[in-house]
Amino acid sequence: MSLTDGIIPAPFWKTIDEDLAARKRAPTPDETRILTMVPLADSPPHSIALVHLVVRLGKVVSMRAPSLNSPTTESKPSRFDFRQSMGYGRARRTTLTDDPSRAARRAIERRIAEVWAPVMIRGPEGVGEKERRASEARKRGVVEAFLAKE
Repeated sequence: MSLTDGIIPAPFWKTIDEDLAARKRAPTPDETRILTMVPLADSPPHSIALVHLVVRLGKVVSMRAPSLNSPTTESKPSRFDFRQSMGYGRARRTTLTDDPSRAARRAIERRIAEVWAPVMIRGPEGVGEKERRASEARKRGVVEAFLAKE
């Protein structure tokens, strides 16, 4: 095999796809990375190419996405913030999706994964439409897992 078969060739993808499909719950990004790298351990060129490409794509995401660490506005905490941090009241806590820079980064990661997943991962030909769409979603999920920044 060579890299003309894709970075993740069809035989490797079949193993990865079956492992992902067999899960009862969605795997975490770390679990997805492990499930992807274990079959590729038998083929160093594919493994190295995958790591190299996702590192480069991660740099593209970092250049395009707003910084996650930069504060948007520097304001002193209000009394409400203090009460919320002390556990008083029933105020809604902020979530990861409330942060616009995180949402922007996730959108960029998703778009890059949509474009690059079919290029990087070769899947079986001639499967049904429903299975093909599910496999494409898992391919995109694998690429997103490598691009995700915890």
